[in-house]
Amino acid sequence: MSTASAFAGSVPETYERNLGPLLFEPYAVDLAARVDAGARSILELASGTGRVTNHLLRHLHRDALLYATDLNPDMLHIAREMVRDRRIVWQTVDAQVLPFADGKFDTVICQFGVMFFPDKAAAFREAHRVLRPGGRFLFNSWDGFDSNPRAALIVSVMKDLLGDRAPDFLARGPYSFHDETKIRHLLDDAGFGPVTLTYVPKESHYDDPSSVVDGFVDGSPLGYYLDGIDTGFRGTVKAALHKALEAQYGTLSNAVPMQAIVVEARRQESKSGSILVHHPV
Repeated sequence: MSTASAFAGSVPETYERNLGPLLFEPYAVDLAARVDAGARSILELASGTGRVTNHLLRHLHRDALLYATDLNPDMLHIAREMVRDRRIVWQTVDAQVLPFADGKFDTVICQFGVMFFPDKAAAFREAHRVLRPGGRFLFNSWDGFDSNPRAALIVSVMKDLLGDRAPDFLARGPYSFHDETKIRHLLDDAGFGPVTLTYVPKESHYDDPSSVVDGFVDGSPLGYYLDGIDTGFRGTVKAALHKALEAQYGTLSNAVPMQAIVVEARRQESKSGSILVHHPV
């Protein structure tokens, strides 16, 4: 399957309704809280449906200015409806070619978006360019499938049903960017100074397994891929996923254990950098 990250049509709404509270809300709270309270000029990349945007506004000064950007206008449409504040400037933006002046921002933040950037090196150079000296670049990225068993289950079911035709969206998209060395090299090459990686485990719970199934299938490009195989195959996959979740109930109940990596880097004049890694206790 193509790794294209286009979330269009009904996908953004389903994504927000099902996966928003289940996967993204806990990390939105965490990431927004890491922004300096004194930040006055903030750029959010890949803001999606506005989860981080909403929490940032609770931390920022009343005179702060937040540019909330995304490449996908359908995602921004939902965000605009959900989050309303005079401090926000909404803008459709490609993170790899930022339309902002050098040194404009004191913070650049991105929740679960860097994995989808085709040219991460270019995106990181751009983040460095638009930050003022001492400015912070904050982003998070999903850890691997070993630390995200519900996502691993989706991949396993797809593989059982489709074999070599199984979609690669999860492996090559959301869960593709967790190699510490690669992250360090990209940030070092972009000119960032000290880099801190923190492993952050979280756990959420679902009331209805359909929120997991519909979220992953209908709230992502996976559904479109399955429709291309057969118009009824989306339902076949959903039924198999429900059975698989049921089989896991004895060990995980209705929990969704997950883990992400939070990366913090600063713009410095020197290109020499270092990396710190914090593993969960």
